[in-house]
Amino acid sequence: MKKKKLFIIFGVIIILIIIGIVITIIFQGRNEEKVEKELFDDIFLNLVDNNYKYFYYMYGDIQIDDGYIEENGTTYYHVNDEKIMSLEDFDELVNNTFVDAMLVNLLEVDEKNQYINVNGEVYVNKLENPCTSISEYDFDNLRFKGDNEKKYVYYEQIRTEMYNEDGIWKLGYSIYRCNN
Repeated sequence: MKKKKLFIIFGVIIILIIIGIVITIIFQGRNEEKVEKELFDDIFLNLVDNNYKYFYYMYGDIQIDDGYIEENGTTYYHVNDEKIMSLEDFDELVNNTFVDAMLVNLLEVDEKNQYINVNGEVYVNKLENPCTSISEYDFDNLRFKGDNEKKYVYYEQIRTEMYNEDGIWKLGYSIYRCNN
C-alpha cells in the first residue's frame, strides 16, 4: 500500500514537472514573439518615418525665404524649413531606407524638387505644384509575416514589404502618396 501511494505521489510530481516545463516553454515562446514583434515595429516605424522624410523632400511644399540663387538659368530659393536635411544626409537616408533595386526609380524622376548646396546652405527649385497633403496612415496594429529575408507588413487595409538587404531591413518602395 505504501509503495502504491509513493508511486502515485511520484507520478503526480512527474506530471506537475512536465506541465511546468510545457507552460514555461509556451510563455517563453510568447515572450520571444512579443520581443520580435516590438523589434520589427521599431524597425518598420523608423523606415516609415524616413520614407515620409524622403517623400516630403522630393515632392513636398518646402518652406523658403527671400534668398535665391540662379544657376544655369534656374532659380533656386533658400530653404527655410527645419524638415530639410543636407543633400548628403538625404542620400544616406534614402540608401538606408529603400532597397538598392528601387533607388533609381525613387531618385531619377523628372517631376520633383531640385536641390543645390551653396556654401553649406540648401536651395530648392520647387515643383510647380508641390504636395501640400501627404497621405497619413495608422500604424497602431502592425502585423508581420515572412522570414528572415522578406517580411510582409500589414496595417490598415494595406500590405507592404520589408527586405533584409545585407543585414539591414529596408522598404521595397515608397508607401506615401500625395492627396492634393
